[in-house]
Amino acid sequence: MTIKTKNFERWLAALESDEFDQATGALVDTAAWWEDRDVGDAEMFHSLYGSRVEPLGFCCLGVAECVRRGNPDKLDDWADNGLASRQLLHWLGIPVLENQRGRVPALAKDDGQYDIVVVDKSGRRTHAKTTSQRNDGGQSFAEIALWLSENRDRLRGERDET
Repeated sequence: MTIKTKNFERWLAALESDEFDQATGALVDTAAWWEDRDVGDAEMFHSLYGSRVEPLGFCCLGVAECVRRGNPDKLDDWADNGLASRQLLHWLGIPVLENQRGRVPALAKDDGQYDIVVVDKSGRRTHAKTTSQRNDGGQSFAEIALWLSENRDRLRGERDET
């Protein structure tokens, strides 16, 4: 699998735009929005407001999901584990690293468990920070977009086993 240039470039352009506010710890940050309205738990919130949630911000992987889905306002079907889904990696054309047994991990029922890492020339993961670590560590979207662009041929999806 090779990077799907059109989709990858759309993601980079979105990161470099001023369209998305940056958040940490989740693909999309909506918690504070409904908590500020004093409506109780998330289930009650969805019964009152439905899926029309105004997001406060996105992590860099959440921006990619918005670009892929084409509608950042429809958040009710997001499986937000703070990481990328296999579907997103496939859409971007980013291959998944093999596990210790030499196989790509089986598609899990809850699929949002992948981060994006850089591999060396032999295909082994480097010790460079992952995409989510860069986002949550304070790098701007523009800095992350530059890093992604510079490493585009060495990007891989890695299942987070934590």
